[in-house]
Amino acid sequence: MAWVAEILRKQHRTCAVCGLSPTHLYSNRRPDDEAPLAEDEAEGSRLCNGCLPARLEKDFAAMTGSVLIFEPCLGPDSILFSSLGDLEGEGLPASVVASARAILAAGRQAACACGGRSCAVWVPASEDAALWGTEWLEALAVGELIPQGGLCPACASSRLVRSLEERGLHCERIEPPWGEDGVLMPGA
Repeated sequence: MAWVAEILRKQHRTCAVCGLSPTHLYSNRRPDDEAPLAEDEAEGSRLCNGCLPARLEKDFAAMTGSVLIFEPCLGPDSILFSSLGDLEGEGLPASVVASARAILAAGRQAACACGGRSCAVWVPASEDAALWGTEWLEALAVGELIPQGGLCPACASSRLVRSLEERGLHCERIEPPWGEDGVLMPGA
């Protein structure tokens, strides 16, 4: 019976900005935040597909580094940011991290199709890609996944949301990019 209540709860969530639904839960906390969040902010902000791009664009633009964005797929209901430095410190092989850094460096050199400054590299994946955690980066390093050109903050956010819409996905957690070079991976 609890699963019925959870389904109904998810269906009745509304966007914190416009009041529409369904929504994604967008994290309000960054790993470097020390100040506690107010109780109503601790869970995160509920954002619909219409309001999510503006919030993502703001966070992409605020990054000091670049981000690899792996296309969301069926299965994981979260999209999480991890810095490459943290992943390397957690035992990801140096060759895999070096490959990711090289792809990001090439992406920074390429202008976005709209002419804007590139801050992200899009990595397309099949709708049912069966990759978890750092397997995304390992598949990229061996050539199973092929990155596409660089994207500016506006194009990166709209491309990510368009993929969520096309695939009918709704995330229980989106942890946005911040700070240095990193990756946005489904269910990392």
